[in-house]
Amino acid sequence: MNQAHFLLLVAALGACKNGRAPVQDMANAVVSVPETGVPLGVYQRYKYQHQQIDSMRANLRALVAAESIYHLDSGKYTTTTSCLVPPTEGTAHWCASRSDFLGTITISPHGWSATMTNINTAVSCAIQVGNDTSFGAPSGVPVCMTLQGTKSF
Repeated sequence: MNQAHFLLLVAALGACKNGRAPVQDMANAVVSVPETGVPLGVYQRYKYQHQQIDSMRANLRALVAAESIYHLDSGKYTTTTSCLVPPTEGTAHWCASRSDFLGTITISPHGWSATMTNINTAVSCAIQVGNDTSFGAPSGVPVCMTLQGTKSF
């Protein structure tokens, strides 16, 4: 039990001893995740942000599969996607998850690349497929970083 929990417990016991119901100031109460000591609100925001990042990574990997299928059928990559079944001519069949937004798909002589953002986080992800090494990651592996470019995930 940390000091904040102990002080809340002492205040509650003192109030009960005097015959009054304990009054809790929930705005200042510190609730933490067991075993870690991390405040619950911080943990929940961290967990939610990483769920959004995992969603973007999964969407980009699914885009790689859709582009690969399109490439097998047509012999080239495409810069457009469609949720329609069957997809319209010249588009790969792929849809982003809710809150994820695909940026532009860029085709180069070395392959293709795409970016993705999520409205719920300040993190952007990108992926490249082909032999372009400018991403600093292997082909087909999503790379994520904050929009300010300070932290990589």
